[in-house]
Amino acid sequence: MKEQKASIQELSNVLEHQQEQLADKEMAISNLEAKLDKVSDIIEHLDVEIFQDESGDYQSHSTRNEKETQNHGGMFKEKLRHENKIKKSDQLVQAESMEKSSFRERRLQLPVPTQGPKMNVAFHATISQDIKAFLTHGQKIIFDLVNLNIGGYFEKTTGIFTAPINGLYLFSVTITSYESNNKVFLTRNGFPYGQIEVHPSSIDSSQYDQASLTAAMQLNAGDLISVIHSSTYQLVTYVGGQQSSFTGVLISQV
Repeated sequence: MKEQKASIQELSNVLEHQQEQLADKEMAISNLEAKLDKVSDIIEHLDVEIFQDESGDYQSHSTRNEKETQNHGGMFKEKLRHENKIKKSDQLVQAESMEKSSFRERRLQLPVPTQGPKMNVAFHATISQDIKAFLTHGQKIIFDLVNLNIGGYFEKTTGIFTAPINGLYLFSVTITSYESNNKVFLTRNGFPYGQIEVHPSSIDSSQYDQASLTAAMQLNAGDLISVIHSSTYQLVTYVGGQQSSFTGVLISQV
């Protein structure tokens, strides 16, 4: 019996000790809950904290956050505008680069120019004295003063140029006249290629008129080029003194 009483007493002591420990833990939990309540109060206080801005007005955190959001939005918009400017600039540079590239491609597609003439051909002749005479339709105008005749293919006595080779030629004719309306043709092998008309005053001999013609021709060797009078039979005047001229030059062989 004594042993049983001793065991019961020992169990009672252990139970009492555990109850004391449990009471201590409950006290600790209560202290923690009190601390948590204080922390919650502090957080709530921070959320409604009032601050004073530069103008002296008081604003809440929510208002301040709203302003900060607006500021960030403005900065974002400004950044977008800057990026758009850069993008447009890049697009312009890219378009210019593409245009230059396209120009280079078109230039590469152009035919390779032929070599220049193997021979030099050119002439320049003028009328030295006024031609005042009755001329018939188709009569050649004689440019008797030859200032240039490279190759010798212009004949001043006939007023005819003979093409020595196949090629591209350039011709120019200037006619000056007074007292009569005159019409002339630049001809190839006798067929009109271009026309000039001058209309000076028929009353006042001091009134002059001048007209010019420039033409490019692709000629074959042996083609004949001349300037002919094409008006009806009448008294006409072609001014000399180098005011009327006939010029031709070989540009390139064909």
